[in-house]
Amino acid sequence: MISLPWLYRFISVLLLAAAAAAGWFVYPPSQPPADAVPLAAASGREAELPNSSPAFILDETQHAYQCGRLLGSPTPLLAPYADERCIHQTQATVLVVYNADLRLLWALLTEGERAEIAQSVHDTTYWLRNSVQASLAEPFFAKEYRPVVRDILRSSLERTLERPTVRDAFERALVGLDRKALEAVVAGIVPIATDHFEAKLWTNLQALAGGWLGGHDSAGSLSEMLVAVLNDPRLRTHLNATLPALVASPGMADAAMLTAVEFADVLIEDPRVPQLIQQLLTDRRLANFGRNTVAEGLPRKLLKLRSRTDHNPLSAYVVGLVMHGRSGRLLLMLTPLQYERLSRSAGMGMVLERRG
Repeated sequence: MISLPWLYRFISVLLLAAAAAAGWFVYPPSQPPADAVPLAAASGREAELPNSSPAFILDETQHAYQCGRLLGSPTPLLAPYADERCIHQTQATVLVVYNADLRLLWALLTEGERAEIAQSVHDTTYWLRNSVQASLAEPFFAKEYRPVVRDILRSSLERTLERPTVRDAFERALVGLDRKALEAVVAGIVPIATDHFEAKLWTNLQALAGGWLGGHDSAGSLSEMLVAVLNDPRLRTHLNATLPALVASPGMADAAMLTAVEFADVLIEDPRVPQLIQQLLTDRRLANFGRNTVAEGLPRKLLKLRSRTDHNPLSAYVVGLVMHGRSGRLLLMLTPLQYERLSRSAGMGMVLERRG
């Protein structure tokens, strides 16, 4: 009779042997599969590809199914899965390599799906705007949100104006200002300032003399005159009439556009912005105002998931790369009509041709 310890050892050896056999069959072979299709770039240039990338086919709704691997070295090879549909698509489609990024996910959406996402974003923006506007007078908003928003905008504007590209753009704009427009602005300011100076001439002289003798504050009197000039309604009317022509000069317009772009970039980089948006969207006090139409299911629509339990291997691959901060590529096996539609949004990609 076999003792139990020996039986346990025998079973353990069998399990180890089974695991080793499974690993042997599952581990990728060093040699490419026999049915691999040799490829080359249609442009004639050497194709720079990762060692291995997934290959997908699309159905009529542009939902992706993985059908093989694209082996990039030493020469491009397409290794299809042992599935009749995959093997057929390997031989009868346009083979195109794209960067695996979020822009490709957007390009794969149909017009109807894009319209749904746009409507969801519009509804969310509308609700958030109405909620914030209705909450501006609320004590909690003024205490919790307004200081954060003010500080984000102030620091973002300061960092934007400190960027060398913005400073260089404004320096070029000032050099190239329209002299006639600048002279028109100055010409209208001088008479207004002169009127206020003449009206307080003796007061200013007395303040200046008093300052020398240690009596009156001349700086305070002069600052009051400056405030009076700035508050003069004639100055506002004059600036409203002349500043647009000055700001509309090509150099100033380019500098303003560059500043807006750089400002948006600085805002995106600020880690407080996504935190603030998340807080606004989840604040129950804001949900009491406006239309509570937060975009439900927006990630599912963008990833082309047809249900909560659906799986899209292409979206999963792209999101995995993005989350880990890596770049990659993928191969799409497209019909001519699919390629025509996709290339309008995603570009032409790298077309690969079959060799032999």
